[in-house]
Amino acid sequence: MHPSRDVALIPAFPLIADGRLISTAFLCGNHRGRAYIATTLHQIGRAKQYSLAIPSNEGNVAAPQVYPVDGVPTIPLELCTCDPAVDLAVFRTAVPQPVPVQVPEALPRGLSVGIGEPVFVVGYPFCPIGSLLQTLSVSHVSAFGRRVIGGIPLVNEYIIQLHSHTGMSGSPVVRKDDGSLFAIVRGCLSPPSMMSFGDLPVGSDSSIAYCVSTEHLWPLLDFAKAIPE
Repeated sequence: MHPSRDVALIPAFPLIADGRLISTAFLCGNHRGRAYIATTLHQIGRAKQYSLAIPSNEGNVAAPQVYPVDGVPTIPLELCTCDPAVDLAVFRTAVPQPVPVQVPEALPRGLSVGIGEPVFVVGYPFCPIGSLLQTLSVSHVSAFGRRVIGGIPLVNEYIIQLHSHTGMSGSPVVRKDDGSLFAIVRGCLSPPSMMSFGDLPVGSDSSIAYCVSTEHLWPLLDFAKAIPE
């Protein structure tokens, strides 16, 4: 199973916080010449500076990738808004400037998928250890969930089959048939032990990943676009 040549996947890039690669982020829209980028909140921490790394394939997982890499262009970002309850954050480019790929004005909203439907996950699984290798994982929706906050089930999530790595947090999850975005990888079911690179945990043998529905992203994106220049 592989993406059709007619399916345009969401462009995804490595996110940098205070000069360190931390996780995956993806383009979710544009407004007044600025690109808007989404990722998971828990990965970004309390850094003072954020930027987007632009690898040789310009975020297109279907294009050839060059490695080893000795430096890549970056685009400065500013944090617009976040929501700890849904674990999402939205950035925009710090100044109006083009990104190397075309960004849609708005992505389709109101999408949903069914149990067993095949999906793709695009991300940078090993970026916390300095790797810019972008991968596409084939999966399927295993279950629906509603995460409880304060005793109330508030956050709609999808559970998918995915061997998770630290850098995959923030990865877009799209429908296999048309590449439509419907969820963002938030985390995995933590096993008793983790695979590590030195003292840094990079992944697990878990095959269950929790993905927050994009219905929780759109209000954040709308708020971010309304912020004055």
